Amino acid sequence: MYRSWYAIVNGKRIATMVGEPKRREEALDFARFHWPEADVEPNELSRVDG
Repeated sequence: MYRSWYAIVNGKRIATMVGEPKRREEALDFARFHWPEADVEPNELSRVDG
């Protein structure tokens, strides 16, 4: 789980999403609500155990 995720569109980081710890699926759902074609990648520095 990570507290920070990057939203990626067309290979570019367009946003940083920060908040409660999320798994990839949750972050992807959130990103695609705003940018339907988005993918996500975690900010490795924001990793939390859990």
